[in-house]
Parts: sequence; structure tokens; C-alpha cells
Amino acid sequence: MNPKLMWILIALSALTALSIDIYLPSMQGMADEFGVSMAQVQAGLSLFVIGFAFGQLALGPLSDRYGRRKPLLAGIALFFISSLICALAQNIILFLIARFVQGISASCGTVSAMAIVRDLCSGSDMTRIFARMATAVGVAPILAPNLGAFMAELWNWRASFYFLAVFGCVLAFLVVGYLPETSKPHARETSTRWLQGFIGIGKNPVFIQYTIVYSLGFAALFCFITTAGPLLMKGLGLSAQVFAIIFASNALIYIAASFVASRLSGRLSLPTMALVGSLCLIVGGVAMLTLSVWHSLWALMLPMYSVTLGVAWLLPSGSSGALQPFADRAGRATALQGFIRFVVAAGAAFLVSLFSDTSQVALAVAILGCGLVSLLAALSALRFRSLTSLEAT
Repeated sequence: MNPKLMWILIALSALTALSIDIYLPSMQGMADEFGVSMAQVQAGLSLFVIGFAFGQLALGPLSDRYGRRKPLLAGIALFFISSLICALAQNIILFLIARFVQGISASCGTVSAMAIVRDLCSGSDMTRIFARMATAVGVAPILAPNLGAFMAELWNWRASFYFLAVFGCVLAFLVVGYLPETSKPHARETSTRWLQGFIGIGKNPVFIQYTIVYSLGFAALFCFITTAGPLLMKGLGLSAQVFAIIFASNALIYIAASFVASRLSGRLSLPTMALVGSLCLIVGGVAMLTLSVWHSLWALMLPMYSVTLGVAWLLPSGSSGALQPFADRAGRATALQGFIRFVVAAGAAFLVSLFSDTSQVALAVAILGCGLVSLLAALSALRFRSLTSLEAT
């Protein structure tokens, strides 16, 4: 793939992680300025995710019908506007509404990037590209919290959202100037049956198996992201700067594991990669649960590193496997998988939040559950692959 195109896809894919992570260290400052509780500020994260989930359901079919560029540019424009409103908000209500809209618009990055990869690649090449993108996108959780903490200390939390607005402008420039239309006019979906199109994709057994793998891998990581602030800063008393460093160390594990996955993607089957990732989640969940009695930084983070390693293997194998049967409906398939991913992740995070916000046990149980179910899905995919191979012979 053209290196310039690859970097544009990486920037588009990083849009969501950047939008989620950049203001994590600033949450307490936001709560103080708005005069609200930490939970109300954290609602901005949940609303972003909900908006992102539903935004994909609109953008996916639009990109299959009208091509990748036009819906993408419209989404970036909306992202720019909503980021500015977040930065200028004078009360928590306006901020939360803008975060919801920002989530809707941010979906354009992930959906378009994955659909473009499916337009241009297939098989192990697609898995390798997804893994390479994950390697580079893993930089966002390293840079974003540190950048957000730096800007909050130098100016205030609003600087993070001004930065996102500028980032949106840069993306628009790159798309207009350097991103070609990859969807072929003759291959575009012309059906207007919005719901039936999604149902048809959702009935595909390969899509179901790999979407479960993909969604539960992401859910395990998302549970940590949403509880990391309370666990590390409130529960263990870490400063915002130390929190950002610990968060970055976890992202480094993700980058390294994604790099290894990209190098091995041509040698290992997708079910095998999914099995390895699921086992890493299970090991991490069991270790985190066992070590929770020590209530220390390393009792939390060492098991989490195993979980993150597993997620780095689950996401590219899950996304590649689910999109494989849908060359002509890559946008819609990407959108449905992304919607399911965030619904599952939001549901898991909500269940964890019902317990104490500094409970390592609740996080460990959620991760272990994700690992066990994803293992069953991976085994099902392996068995299905074996059966179809036998039928082909």
C-alpha cells in the first residue's frame, strides 16, 4: 500500500482514540470548573461512545452508496464544529451534547479507514494492514493523555478540544489533497433497504464469530480505559502526570504486540490469532483477580499488560475475519461491527461501574468474562474453518 495513503488511514483511525484519551487527565479540572461531580464529566465519555456507535450505522451505508470521500469529509466537518463547541462550552449540558455529536462525527474515521482497506486488500494482506494500523494507532493513547495533561497545565482543559478541532482541519486537508476514491462506482450498493442490509450481514456465521472476538477484545480494553482514572488516581493516589505515564506504558505493550501480530499474520490463521489473544485475556483476568488483595500499582498493571497483548491480537484478526465475506459492502459491514463493538463495550463498562469505581475485582471479572466468551468464539471459528475446508475438498 502507498505509504502516504497508509499514514492518512492511520490518522483517520486514530481520531477516536485521540478524542477519548486526550482529556482523561483533565476530568477533575473540568468537574471543578463546571461545579459538577466527576461522574457527570465521565458521562461525556459514555455519550461520545454512544454517538460513535450510532454514527457508524449511518456512515457505513452512505459510504457504500456514495463512495468513501464525500461522507468522510462531511463527518470531519461535523467533528470540527462539535470540537469547537466542546472547547467553548460554559456549562456541562452543552458540553455533553457536543460530545455526543463529536462521537457521531468521529465514526467517519474508523468506518472509512477500515472500508478503504477492504476496498484495496483481502486475505492475510488485509490482516497485516490492520495490524500495522493498530501498531501506529497505539501511539495515540501514549501521546493523547500526556498532551492533554501538558495543555491543561499550561492553559486549561479547553486546549484539548481546540487541538482536536485543528486535528480535524488537518484531516480534511489530507483527504481532499491525497486520498483517492477507492470505492468503485459499479460495485456500490444501490439498495435503500437500510435495516435489511444490516440483517443480511448479521446472519453470516463468519461475521458473527469474528465480531464476537473483536467486540469482547475491545470491551476488555474499554473497561480499563473507563476505570483507569479512578483506579490509578483516586484508588492509588497517582498524579495526573504519573497516570499519563502508566497509561502510555500500556499503550507501548499494545504497539509491540500489534507489530508482532502484523509480522506473523501471514503465517498464522485468523482463528489461531484469535485463540492466542483470548488466552492472554484469560491469563490477565485470572492474575488481576488473584493479585487484587495486594492493592498496588503492579498488581493491577502487570496483569493488564497481558490483557493488552491479547487485545492487540484480537482486534486485527476479528476485523479482518468479519470483513472478509463483504467486499461489496465493506462500509456497512464495518459499521455494523463497530456498532456491536461499542454496544458490548459500553455494556461491559456500565456493569463494572455498578461496583466501586476503585474496584480491581470488578475489572478483573469483566476481563475474564470477555476472555472466556471470545475463546469460545475463536474455537467456533476454528471449527467452522475446518468444516468448510473439508467441504471444499
